[in-house]
Amino acid sequence: MEICNATTEREAPCLSHDLFEKAMRGQWTEVVEIYKEDEESRVAVLTASRDTALHLAVSGGRAKEVKQMVESLGEKVSEILWLKNAKGNTALHTAAELGDAYMCKRIASKVPDLITNCNEQNATPLFLAALFGHQEAFLCLHFLCKGNPLDAGSRKPNGDTFLHVALQGEFFSLAFQIVRKYPELAKDRNEDGFTPLHILATKPNAFKSSCRLGLFDRIIYWCK
Repeated sequence: MEICNATTEREAPCLSHDLFEKAMRGQWTEVVEIYKEDEESRVAVLTASRDTALHLAVSGGRAKEVKQMVESLGEKVSEILWLKNAKGNTALHTAAELGDAYMCKRIASKVPDLITNCNEQNATPLFLAALFGHQEAFLCLHFLCKGNPLDAGSRKPNGDTFLHVALQGEFFSLAFQIVRKYPELAKDRNEDGFTPLHILATKPNAFKSSCRLGLFDRIIYWCK
């Protein structure tokens, strides 16, 4: 991971370098203290991928530090949590991709609108949780979401919804939860004309337990 050399008016190169070095050395207690005391540290870009200290804390699985950092933001919490890296990922996108429900809750509970925000690949945090089969994180974000996540239009370029991708990944328990909570997705077709039922029919492992047969029955029911 390279240190980003490009700076803006809001970035302090020395501060960015110091934070990056401490994070890479695992000196998170010091990173958190700087983050709490220096507002510039919260917006400083630390890497070539334009990650902030919070992005790095999340990607490193530093749940305790993430909680401390988020709680320190006060009235700036929305502004900071909306910061994106070069891929258009907020810290919540990163937490959802990792499947860390605790970090998802700490972030999304502060700014629920982040749950339906798309990155550069048109993926919301909710979609990423489904894509990587993270059921606990998915359900956490679902329950915290204030609006209809389907309105965000989060799909893969070929039109796959988060039900399609859960089935493709053979995350059948998660797919069952998705169908229960978003039954309208059972009829949704991707650009190849495939519904989730078509995807399920190509998965022989889907028919090896009563739970998965229940998934099949539920999709058929909602396709009627």
